[in-house]
Amino acid sequence: MGHGQRFPLFDADGALEKVVISFHDVSQLKHTEAVLKERAEQLRLVLEGADLGLWDWNIRSGEVKRNARWATMLGYTYEEIEHTTMQWSDFVHPDDRERAWASIIEVLEGVRRPTSSSTGCSTRTARTAGSWTRPASCSATRQAGRSGCAAPMPT
Repeated sequence: MGHGQRFPLFDADGALEKVVISFHDVSQLKHTEAVLKERAEQLRLVLEGADLGLWDWNIRSGEVKRNARWATMLGYTYEEIEHTTMQWSDFVHPDDRERAWASIIEVLEGVRRPTSSSTGCSTRTARTAGSWTRPASCSATRQAGRSGCAAPMPT
């Protein structure tokens, strides 16, 4: 499978002299796209089938992504949630925040290895109705630096 481009070349009088056509084989790219699409669908089915909420924090950029189930577990719609670590912290019960952040910092600083079993910190989490829930929570570091520790946070 290829992708082509055409470039007309004209002589000094403006008459078409020739057309240069170049092709680039994108077969591997198309295969990779199909595999990624299949993996994304598999992940979606696993999350839906297990009724799991998901949050993914890109430490370098600060971006946080959550799925709709994460929001509905707490009584929110997906549109009502913010994709920030601050909102996560705001949802954690005040008495649990220090311990929750300490658990994260242990992984970031290499005290707890991200390559070990998934790490979790059970915290009470705010629901829309003002009540507290204790969702089963576990986490794992997806990208580690050369030292094996989690990629460092931006300063």
